[in-house]
Amino acid sequence: MSSSRYRPGSKGVWASAVIVEALLIATACGQIGTLSPTVKEGQQFAHSVQFPSAFRAPDSAKGPLPLQFDHYTFRVSPMFPDVLLVAACRYESLSEVCSVNSFAIHTEQGYAVLEPSAGEWERAAPISGEKEMRNPYRRTLKQELAKPASLQPVPISGRDRGDLGYKYRGKEYLRRGDWIVSLNFADSEDGNLIVLAGVDKRRFRNQEPSLVSSGVETGLSGLVTVDVFASDPSHHIAALDLDCHTNVNLARRRVSLVNSRWVAIGLDAGLQKMLLFDFKSLEGQSK
Repeated sequence: MSSSRYRPGSKGVWASAVIVEALLIATACGQIGTLSPTVKEGQQFAHSVQFPSAFRAPDSAKGPLPLQFDHYTFRVSPMFPDVLLVAACRYESLSEVCSVNSFAIHTEQGYAVLEPSAGEWERAAPISGEKEMRNPYRRTLKQELAKPASLQPVPISGRDRGDLGYKYRGKEYLRRGDWIVSLNFADSEDGNLIVLAGVDKRRFRNQEPSLVSSGVETGLSGLVTVDVFASDPSHHIAALDLDCHTNVNLARRRVSLVNSRWVAIGLDAGLQKMLLFDFKSLEGQSK
């Protein structure tokens, strides 16, 4: 769809996406709470996005400190499928609290960030099956458990107590190297995009497997690995390492499998810097 047919809010274009290299330099200093990405594969799919202002918490959010959002949620208008709407959220007890404002990423206009028109977020439907890589099936656990066994991912266990990978729909999706432990698996609703997110155990001082597992569970800072596949293990389309200046579990919560087109990663503590992988160019290709 032509970008000229999309009409943003009255404030128009707030900011344009910047090149990936510039964002990598900006995050390399490693401020507390940031993730510094190194794209190993799939650079052509990676786009840097800068939101012009903070995500604002609702007035109903309680607590002595400002609400700190730690993951995104997304919507897409059925009229404008190339415009990705983004809000920020946090889980509080058994509920999810989200920002009162949102932004629109216009992927056909250089990944520019725009202010949505009035009511645009409310009119757009939530994306079914979006997942965060800390606990991918938190939102959809009942639906996942109801699936037949052939459609459920099964861990492939290794001797070092870190999963080697996952078997899914009769195919094996394996970790990039034996230094990766604590693998989490997520699939898009149509099964066309697969994401593995693990932890580099070499970042932990003691290589004893039980202590490595304990370090991951308690959320020590380290390196998170992300690998993306399109439909088949032989079609490995993206890989990156996230140097986490926060704990690895929080880092994985910021990694979102949106759907079969997008994977998004929040790079700073306020989620105002995003690395967005857009796989639209792969649509229709034989996998």
